[in-house]
Amino acid sequence: MRVRYADLRDALAGYRQTGAPLVAFDGTRYLAAGFGDDLGIYYFIPRLAVLSGLSLARTIDLFFGTALIASFFVGTVSLFVTLQSWGLRLWAAFSLGVLFYFSYIKGDVYLVQSAAVIAVVPWFLHLLKKDLVGAGFVAFLFGSGLLIGFANLMRSQAATGVGIFMVLLVAMGLQCTLGKKLALLAALLVGLLIPVIYFRGLVARRDSFLLAAQPEYSRPLNQHPFWDTVYLGFGFINNPYVPDFRNELSAAKVASISPSTPYLSPEYDRIIRTEALRILTDHPLFVLTTVVAKVCIVALLLLACCNFGLFAAVSNPMPWTMELAFGSALVFNSLFGIIALPEIQYLLGFMAFGILYGIFSLAYALEHPQPGRIQSWLRLFELFARKPRRA
Repeated sequence: MRVRYADLRDALAGYRQTGAPLVAFDGTRYLAAGFGDDLGIYYFIPRLAVLSGLSLARTIDLFFGTALIASFFVGTVSLFVTLQSWGLRLWAAFSLGVLFYFSYIKGDVYLVQSAAVIAVVPWFLHLLKKDLVGAGFVAFLFGSGLLIGFANLMRSQAATGVGIFMVLLVAMGLQCTLGKKLALLAALLVGLLIPVIYFRGLVARRDSFLLAAQPEYSRPLNQHPFWDTVYLGFGFINNPYVPDFRNELSAAKVASISPSTPYLSPEYDRIIRTEALRILTDHPLFVLTTVVAKVCIVALLLLACCNFGLFAAVSNPMPWTMELAFGSALVFNSLFGIIALPEIQYLLGFMAFGILYGIFSLAYALEHPQPGRIQSWLRLFELFARKPRRA
């Protein structure tokens, strides 16, 4: 966060001096805000700081704190409305509390991953369960698309797994006409595209301003560099190719090949992509070993997040569309840890989906009991689920 704080400070200075979003000022010259990073926070936080009159540090706390608390409050309310058993409600509250803790201590843009999942998915499943597919559902999907779009601008692909989850269930799990499904998916897509189109306009205006102010200005990458992460991700285990996961190492590699290439320029991205692919083709056994090691850690994290829900999922799985949607979202969100590092800050979205999968697997097993050993594991929740008899 230290580097992002310095970049946010320059973005705030640039916005105050020029009134142009995404233009930074480092004390001597204007430059693109959020250089080599996702642009969302460099737009919202400086504007919020100017509007509120708060210091930059307090504005950052307000922005991320509000996003985290609001999303988990909304998600918890939804689970209490949807789940029938008080035992399961309390278990869900405990599970979300653990996720909230990890999201809070990791903080920064990483918390957007879990916040987006918890804010949207429980209410989406509640509306599907109640079969409330009308104008309100269309509005919900449109709003969810907006949230996904803005979340992805804060942290690249942070909420794409939410979109995949919703698309699969609308397309294959919803019992309605094809025309209605297309209308629902269109509402989701339109909501998602609005932030993308809006930010493209902001970037174009930023580039026009900087080209006029500084003719030597060259357009940088407008999001976190993908191939840089792929290359550095090979540094997870000891090896002679990429010794660690540090940005200086990828920068040094590019400099050794082309010293005049600007950092995080399109040419820089091309060179580091070539180097990453070279390692992949020349040392496939090393790459396979690295991926397997990461997958094992991700699998252990999944066990911890799903816990009792895995027993229910194995013995009494949910409908195949639900299993497919959760499975697809989990696989997609696991890629952040497999490509980069299997650490908590990269896997908060994966953890959120794992926790919800466990909760809804337990809920389904309770609502659709079948004889078998799994029922003994559910007795604790069943005791709370029983309705008191009338006197």
